[in-house]
Amino acid sequence: MMQRGDPDSLSPPSMDYVRLTMTLDPLSEETYDAILFPQGCTIENWQGKETAHTWENLVKTAFGAFVADWTAERFIESYASHADQFDPKGFFLIKKKNEFIASAFAWLPTSKADSGQVHWVCVLPQYQRQGIGKNVVKLVLRHHALKNRCKKAHLVTESFRTNAIAMYEKMGFKINKF
Repeated sequence: MMQRGDPDSLSPPSMDYVRLTMTLDPLSEETYDAILFPQGCTIENWQGKETAHTWENLVKTAFGAFVADWTAERFIESYASHADQFDPKGFFLIKKKNEFIASAFAWLPTSKADSGQVHWVCVLPQYQRQGIGKNVVKLVLRHHALKNRCKKAHLVTESFRTNAIAMYEKMGFKINKF
């Protein structure tokens, strides 16, 4: 099991960290082709308030105290209630047997954005390093490319999420330099 401060941990280490913005440019079919989840996984989309509660339980299990102030109601208010930026078909929950194990969603910073955001990528620790995170990100990228007609994608992560950053870089994302 991962411990606080471990570079693979989903909770922030006791030291300071920085938020990183990463960009995938261009967003091309090669970046979201061959979406393959492990056997037994199914994909579900946004179904309303009940989905928000499922999302809340998933992220709190995965991220712990780091997201303690996030609730289903806050998610709905911050994201799901913005129909021009949040598409229920761009929200993905991955389920294995009877357990939700991963999630991510497509977010448009503005209704006319050419860059879509990959938002709230979450995989339970016991299911990491099985290709689930990469494939849920590919679902979001495909949604942005085909439905939103985005030319590029971006995401925000924290510097202590070294495994996630390495995965994003392998997918073609680059850390933005300031």
